[in-house]
Amino acid sequence: MIYLFLFSLFTGQSSDRVFSINKAWVKTPLDVTKTVETSFDAFLQRPLPLKTKLDIIVTTNAAGPWQTLDPAKFVRWWPLYKSMYTYPCSYLVFHSYMFNGGGCPKPLLDTGFTRCRCPVPAGIYKLPSRGTGNYKFNIPKPWHAVFLKFADGKYSATLKFTDEDIGEVGCVQIEATFKTGNKPPKEWGLVGFVG
Repeated sequence: MIYLFLFSLFTGQSSDRVFSINKAWVKTPLDVTKTVETSFDAFLQRPLPLKTKLDIIVTTNAAGPWQTLDPAKFVRWWPLYKSMYTYPCSYLVFHSYMFNGGGCPKPLLDTGFTRCRCPVPAGIYKLPSRGTGNYKFNIPKPWHAVFLKFADGKYSATLKFTDEDIGEVGCVQIEATFKTGNKPPKEWGLVGFVG
C-alpha cells in the first residue's frame, strides 16, 4: 500500500495572478489505491489564457539532502507531454478525448466545468460543487504505478503557469510526505543513494 501522510497546496494571492486557491484539503493518511476524500475551492478571476505553459519543479529529501528530481524519472510520459502538449489546455482536451470517450473527466465536471475546452472560463470551481462535506473519487489506475515508485520522504512540487504574452499567471505549491517502504530507485539519480 502507498500512504500519503501530509498534503498541502497553496498559491500566491497577488492581483496579477489569474487564479487563486482558497482551500485545498485531502484526508490523510490515505492509500492512493483506494477512495480519496478531498475538498477544493479555487477562483479563476479571468479566463485562463489558451497559450499558458506549465513547468513543474520537484524536490525531495528521499535520499537525505533536498535535491531536484526530474519528473521524467517517475512519469514515463512526461517527455511526450513536454514535447507535444506544452499547454495544459491542449493536454486537457487530449485527455478528455482519449480516456473519457470524448467527455470531460468526472472530477472536472463536478467542479463546475461544463466541457473540456479552452480557454478555461473565469469562475469559481469547487469540490464538492454543492453543499458541504467531502468529495470522493478514485485515482486512475495508471497513476498507481507512478506512486508505487515513490520512496519514503518529503516532496515539494512547484507548478508555474506562464502566459507567452504577459508572463507568470499562476503558481501552485504542493507539499506531501510519502510512506511506501521504498528506497529511492537508482534511476532517480539522487545524490546520497546507497544501493
